[in-house]
Amino acid sequence: METPAITFKLKNAVFNHCIEIITQKINDAIKSMEDAQAAANLETKSSAGDKYETGRAMMHLEKEKHGFQLQNHQKIKQVLSNIDVSQEYNIIQPGALVDTNQGLYFVGASMGEITVQNNTCLTLSLGSPLGKVMRNKAPGDAFEFRDKTFEITAVI
Repeated sequence: METPAITFKLKNAVFNHCIEIITQKINDAIKSMEDAQAAANLETKSSAGDKYETGRAMMHLEKEKHGFQLQNHQKIKQVLSNIDVSQEYNIIQPGALVDTNQGLYFVGASMGEITVQNNTCLTLSLGSPLGKVMRNKAPGDAFEFRDKTFEITAVI
């Protein structure tokens, strides 16, 4: 039997990197919200009248934007926390690291492309267009997506 190009160690490293990224994004969103609130609190009334209210309104909108980002990041972290990467999978499902002729994929949450141990990996959820097509596929399976043929070489 051919040794898969992916390892359990790589899968855990990818997962841990995803956790680190989303934790940093959460921390950044919290800091940005705090900074926006502090800026709003420092806004002083000026002789221009409306300038004070406009400045405070802008800071409030900025805080809301970061609050929305924070909620999205927390949802992603919750999705990741429900994944058990200690299991080895033989079909594509949340927590699987998938090697294909088109690249490496981690199924969990859509967080874009990451690089771990010199391996570029696209993170995706099963709700994404590619994730929906990949769901429940196994090594040896092939499928078409956006005019490309994907051949699954390994799932762990």
